[in-house]
Amino acid sequence: IAINGVDLTVRTMADDAMAPTILSGCSILGDMHRLQRVPDQICLLFHDGEFIVRRARQDNKGRWWIVCDNPLWQSVPWAEQARIVAQVVWSARILL
Repeated sequence: IAINGVDLTVRTMADDAMAPTILSGCSILGDMHRLQRVPDQICLLFHDGEFIVRRARQDNKGRWWIVCDNPLWQSVPWAEQARIVAQVVWSARILL
């Protein structure tokens, strides 16, 4: 994986929507150069006025969804105003 340090962002996961893959409070590293939707890729999105980390998924009819790995959270259709800010390329869990 080739990454340019200028195009990186580090964020803290603010909720447990992606648990157990990424837990609340974990750090994620996003590549801001990779902005295309890729099926099943975890992305940092700007959606409904906030930054969220979710999975991009395309169904068998070609529709895109903003998907949570946590089954307690609801996945939603990809809104036209949803914007990929970065593709998540790394995460770190807090061990304390």
